[in-house]
Amino acid sequence: MQSRPDDAEETDASQAPQDHVAVLRDIQTQLRGPDLAGWPQLGTDEDGRHRSLVDAVAAALTQISELRTEVGDLEATIAELEEQVRGLSQPRLPWPLSLAEGPLTLLAEQVARLEALLPETLGRGGGSEHS
Repeated sequence: MQSRPDDAEETDASQAPQDHVAVLRDIQTQLRGPDLAGWPQLGTDEDGRHRSLVDAVAAALTQISELRTEVGDLEATIAELEEQVRGLSQPRLPWPLSLAEGPLTLLAEQVARLEALLPETLGRGGGSEHS
């Protein structure tokens, strides 16, 4: 007895839905873990349940975002500390003279300005006096 081509098509058609169901179950198991109860390797959520693949990716992305924020904060702190170190590495007067360092620096700047103006002033009026 020879099988007809129509019989083969019916067999393939009835087999196709079963294959699709098996593939869908496999995909579901891969995403949600054995018995659809999550994967122990991916850790647990707040309720103590094992995470699915999607839950684990979401948790990882959250942690990455938190780490980026923390790294940004650390970079800002490093910049502030570097500025403080630069300030400390400049020559300083010993204590208690260091207490007057700010006012003394200001006074030195003012004296330098005055000295810069003196030659101009003496040059205008002083030229006729010395001749």
